[in-house]
Amino acid sequence: MSRLPTVPKWAFQAIRIAFGLAVLVLLVVKVGHAKPLERLAAARPLFILLGVVVVIIDGLVRVWNWTQLIRAMHLAPKVAYSRVVSISWAGAFLGQVMPSTAGTDALRAMIAARTIGGHASAHAAAIVMLNALSLVVGCTTGVGCAWWLAASGDGHGVRL
Repeated sequence: MSRLPTVPKWAFQAIRIAFGLAVLVLLVVKVGHAKPLERLAAARPLFILLGVVVVIIDGLVRVWNWTQLIRAMHLAPKVAYSRVVSISWAGAFLGQVMPSTAGTDALRAMIAARTIGGHASAHAAAIVMLNALSLVVGCTTGVGCAWWLAASGDGHGVRL
């Protein structure tokens, strides 16, 4: 029985990068580079500021939840919140250059294991649990907002 030839690891990375660049070129050609910038220039600064504030608060709450999971799982019962914030932000920063959608979470698990101790798989499980909890909360919030908008009826909704 003959064996299939092995493909070098760099070949898979090159294919991923080429695919990513092809999608980016397709988006620029189909959407154009000026339209998103025009829409951003026409946006109200208050809404942009509110969006940035919400993203920052969301990140800090997620890190607080992750800290509680780390403590509850006895990976590091006395880990400081500020330590987990630095791990999360380091993973987010480094994850921007990873050619994978799971790169940020994997980096956070590895950095947490090296920084505060414990198995990387246990930290990964905590991150997966955190993502599942965030999904449930996000979906519940979306359903609640949809119900509120439907219940408000025409002419009774919130106007901004």
